Amino acid sequence: MNRMRTVLALASALCVSVWISAQTPVPGAAAASKTSCLGCHEYDRVIAATADHMMPGGDKLSPHRYVDAKSIKDPAATPHRVMGVENIPECTNCHTEHPVPYSGTLDRSTLKVTWCYTTCHHQENFTRCSECH
Repeated sequence: MNRMRTVLALASALCVSVWISAQTPVPGAAAASKTSCLGCHEYDRVIAATADHMMPGGDKLSPHRYVDAKSIKDPAATPHRVMGVENIPECTNCHTEHPVPYSGTLDRSTLKVTWCYTTCHHQENFTRCSECH
């Protein structure tokens, strides 16, 4: 009976250890993928929660958008209408990885939309491509 308790205690400790190490980013490790971020942050809820975000140029809209990479350079395309996980940009384009569970506050003033500007919105505004091209 004591041997069984010892085995169970060791197995439990191992499980907890593995769970903790899986939840804590390793310094210098590769950045989390959007898939791991989306495990906690449901994308449609993120879009809704940031719907009134004030962009640097004064535009009020969510910076979280679906982006169809296949049509990204086609001015006639509508790259934000194609949904699906594959069309969600990598979160680390704008955000830094945080430990799980997260304990802190998000300072939105430090977030940048540089990726949007360098990828498509080269005029640093959120005018539709078809209005200029």
